[in-house]
Amino acid sequence: MIRLLCILACMKVALCTTVHFELQMAVAAQNGLFNPATDSVCVHGDWSGWEGQGLWTTGDSLYHGSIELSQGAHEYKFVIHDGQELLWEEGANRSFYAQDDELQLPSVWFNDDSLACPVAAVEVEILADMTSARITGLFDPALQALTLRGAHPGMGSWGPGPQFESLAGELYHLQLELDSLSGTTQPWKLVLEDRDDPETVVWESGDDRELRRTCGEMDEDGNGLLELASVEVRFGSSGAVTPVDQLLLGLDNSWGPQMEAAGASWSDSLGSASSAEVIYRRHDFNLLRLRLWHTPAEAWQGLDSTLAHALRARSLGFQLLLDLHYSDTWADPGQQTPPAVWQGLDEATLADSVEAYTADVLSAFANADCLPQYLQLGNEINGGMLWPAGSVQQDTPAQWASLSNLLLHAMAGVDAVCDGEHRPQLLLHLAAGGQNELVRHFIDSLSPLCDFDVIALSWYPWWHGDLAALSANLSDLATRYGKRLLVVEHAYPFSLGWWDDCGNIVGLESQLLSGYPATPIGQAALAGDVLELIRTLPNGLGLGFCFWEPAVQASALCTGHENLSHFDALGRGLPVLDCLRRLAPPAPELHLSLNGGSLFLQWQPLSVAHAYRVEIAESAYGPWLPLTLTTSTELLLSLEGPLSFYRVICLD
Repeated sequence: MIRLLCILACMKVALCTTVHFELQMAVAAQNGLFNPATDSVCVHGDWSGWEGQGLWTTGDSLYHGSIELSQGAHEYKFVIHDGQELLWEEGANRSFYAQDDELQLPSVWFNDDSLACPVAAVEVEILADMTSARITGLFDPALQALTLRGAHPGMGSWGPGPQFESLAGELYHLQLELDSLSGTTQPWKLVLEDRDDPETVVWESGDDRELRRTCGEMDEDGNGLLELASVEVRFGSSGAVTPVDQLLLGLDNSWGPQMEAAGASWSDSLGSASSAEVIYRRHDFNLLRLRLWHTPAEAWQGLDSTLAHALRARSLGFQLLLDLHYSDTWADPGQQTPPAVWQGLDEATLADSVEAYTADVLSAFANADCLPQYLQLGNEINGGMLWPAGSVQQDTPAQWASLSNLLLHAMAGVDAVCDGEHRPQLLLHLAAGGQNELVRHFIDSLSPLCDFDVIALSWYPWWHGDLAALSANLSDLATRYGKRLLVVEHAYPFSLGWWDDCGNIVGLESQLLSGYPATPIGQAALAGDVLELIRTLPNGLGLGFCFWEPAVQASALCTGHENLSHFDALGRGLPVLDCLRRLAPPAPELHLSLNGGSLFLQWQPLSVAHAYRVEIAESAYGPWLPLTLTTSTELLLSLEGPLSFYRVICLD
């Protein structure tokens, strides 16, 4: 009768949902809370005036039932009665939202926290990845100890707790047995303690984590087991981690065709290439950023040459990021000069010109079937753009309104050409990688007026702060605004020398970051660490990382940037080209020995199914002889000459 009434009630509304309940009573019976011979299990809900509706069993302690309910939010709880009186009911109500034709609620273990999970001893294993904490300067293992603190006495009763042991690389491990574990959860958190004074907490994770026990499985003594007996923690990050294969790894190579015309050449361990972009694609770069000037003095950064460059890059498999400077020359925090043909226009006419120009550019790319995936409306617009009309240097409401008006007209130009499916992601680009207050003020001043899809930042350490400042800024922006983040410009020297007469932007030790010397290895190490920082930003909001003009060659272009290149003075690729591979699983440790003209390699058996390649050469620049490691553990190789260099690369 009750079921029939529910069905009739649902017939009066437009939509109904069949809701399936499932309840496991084995533990409750084992602990004397429930007698299946005399007691009944019911579900009480808001749909029935909190009256009982019985569930039935198939004889294996599993009780289930289905009820037709109107779609929407509902609350319910489970109860036990013996036909005469209510024996037990849950405390807080459970809830669900019914919106489809059918809803299977999660299976519930009916228990009383004080009775259903007997006191037990359980083993806990925690693996902590400290890479992000070490990169950002949060963790120095010589000064701090990684420990666990929690409510349980075995966790220190919220005082100094057990310490983690260091494994390979940045991995730390803790295994402990917790005696007399009662209740269903045990709160805990990770803590960095001062090694000289364990009572001093240097850092602790935010909200408490929980070890959850479940009574769904029992050991031979009837004790409840731990649901999460093994926990992996990426210390210093929260939320999802951006998978390596989803990261944007890019380069601004706008000077590329100009350098090619001047005779520049590039090579890596696989040989030479007609363009640097071919080499970058070999090394897993997937984004090309191109700047566009309105009417440049030379044609290299104009629409025709930029579109031709984009088409070539698209044929190589690059995604495209188009950087509209809205100027005939460089636009940056120090200069935002309007194109000559726009100078002297009133604000309304200027805004219309911005809209029409943006639409014309995108129309040209659309007609060539080469629309960019990402689009910058302005370059490093810390102080606004198209000065003086779009300047915000006096930081007045009127100035912010003027800048917003120009950007909204630029967006209208985008929308005039690109529909939703093909519309590029719009980037707000500021030169303030480690300057959180500046970025927040800009976004808070602009966002009520117009909005962007991606926050893009330039980060040059000698101008914009160290790695810790970059980390703090990006983490705060991800948490505060929930937008994807892209470090869209970066460079770092592999040397403090120079090979042209233009003078270098970076030439002093004081301009370097501690721990990252101006060497090929120092340059590569910083790039890999920034990539790791970006992919571990909160909630997986790290979009990617882009180098600025990393293929520059002094032999072809006098710039003052040649020591920031990814290629040496002879055009040979440097280790930074493999920065993405630093995020791959570490290669096994190799042991090498020489015997005359033979090389004997030994390595530990591979613990995971990754393919590795050993490359051997007489010089750091090749030619390289590749060898693939197999599941065996040794290899004997005959060499024609003496061994000088070797390297190990993960292939997958």
